[in-house]
Amino acid sequence: MTVYGGKDKRTGYWLLNTKPLEEVTSFEEFWQQWEKQMEYYTRLSIEMDHVADLNLERLVRDIFTSALVNDCIKRGKTAKEGGAI
Repeated sequence: MTVYGGKDKRTGYWLLNTKPLEEVTSFEEFWQQWEKQMEYYTRLSIEMDHVADLNLERLVRDIFTSALVNDCIKRGKTAKEGGAI
């Protein structure tokens, strides 16, 4: 995403507009753009995970994953409900 200025080459969508590689004049500038992209996508992934936790957990329990975690079956709770050790 940083090399293409924030554009997804596969879909053509612009998620965070930064300079494309051919307009970057130094490694430091490229690194700043990369950090900006990382910060944006990290925050976005946290927000998406939070939304999924709020909405999906009420509708679909995480049974399969919790079955692989110690003590979830024994306690009768998913990992997110406190079933894990």
